[in-house]
Amino acid sequence: MTGSMGRWGIAALVLVTAAAEVQAQNWADQLVDKKKLEFGVIARNSETTNIITITNTTQSTLHISHLTTACRCAEAGYYQDSRTFVQGAPAKSLLQPGEKTTVTVRMNTNSFTGARDTALTIYFDAPQYSEVRIPITAYIRTDVVFDPGKVDFGNVEFLAGSSKTVRITYAGRPDWQIRDLKVDNPQ
Repeated sequence: MTGSMGRWGIAALVLVTAAAEVQAQNWADQLVDKKKLEFGVIARNSETTNIITITNTTQSTLHISHLTTACRCAEAGYYQDSRTFVQGAPAKSLLQPGEKTTVTVRMNTNSFTGARDTALTIYFDAPQYSEVRIPITAYIRTDVVFDPGKVDFGNVEFLAGSSKTVRITYAGRPDWQIRDLKVDNPQ
């Protein structure tokens, strides 16, 4: 009888410890607004990004130590200005309660093609250690190529207008055509 009760006691202790560990590790999952990034089908050489917002909903100072991606096919960081991408860090790494920051994830469509399944990991070291893993999926097409991959208008005077040319090449059927254009970024 004593041996049986001892085994149950040990089993209960293991369950309580495991539950506490899972709860401690999952506290950071609630800080991130997206649990998965799906880029869909994207063209080779295109500048394709997705933004994750991190909100400090804790009562303590939050520190994001760094960011990593499991594959070089995706890069995580922030744009210091319209041309300079700082890899491996969020736009702001130290957040007081209620503050927010962003992480920009961009696909490396210049060096990689085909199906890409990877992940972004966000590492927190305060108020306690935790990491959040966000799966990333994309399919980089090789039959559609943009040149340049990103259009930067720079500074344009209000109502002055500006234009840039993007060359789109397609290695497929000759009757292929673009029927619609959608801009996801309202800026």
